Amino acid sequence: MRLPPYTFIAMLGRMGFLELLSIALSLAVDVAVVCLAASAAHKPTLKNALFVSGVFAFFHAMMPVVGLLLGYGFREYLSAYGHIIGFVLLLFVGLKMLKDSFSKGEGDVERIMHPGTLFILALATSVDALVIGFTFNFVTVNMPLAVTLIGGVTFAAGLLGMYLGNKGTLVLGSRVQTIGAFVLIGLAIKILLA
Repeated sequence: MRLPPYTFIAMLGRMGFLELLSIALSLAVDVAVVCLAASAAHKPTLKNALFVSGVFAFFHAMMPVVGLLLGYGFREYLSAYGHIIGFVLLLFVGLKMLKDSFSKGEGDVERIMHPGTLFILALATSVDALVIGFTFNFVTVNMPLAVTLIGGVTFAAGLLGMYLGNKGTLVLGSRVQTIGAFVLIGLAIKILLA
């Protein structure tokens, strides 16, 4: 039997402000860690910190929209398995983030200010946001709020990472990333049980 459009979304539940804020915080962890490491190696000016944080925020805010649009055409066919797909994707991102939190940083990010390097880092750290956007096809979500929260939190996380890294507190990076990983895993379980 063919379900009417959006029926399965209503069945899976709704993401409210707290859930979206949790996602935004989890997605921003990678940016905070990258900025933390970058500013520990290279002291940024305020202008540079604002620019770098803005680029990361833009990518993180737009990727969920791209993910939502890419998944939009498949919603009807995936309605019966949406909660399972959402669970698997969020669990994958959470476990990947957890694994990364226990491994050493990859490469030297001292040249984060270089446009090419910044673009690659912004794209790489926002892949998780693309996956999150795809999962938005399986729940009711306020996209303007989601985009605003994800962009705003990412911007703040970038600035915070730059500040903390500059103060020499690089050790906080993996701990924050571990917490973010567990938040995503918890959200994955919530979607599966919804």
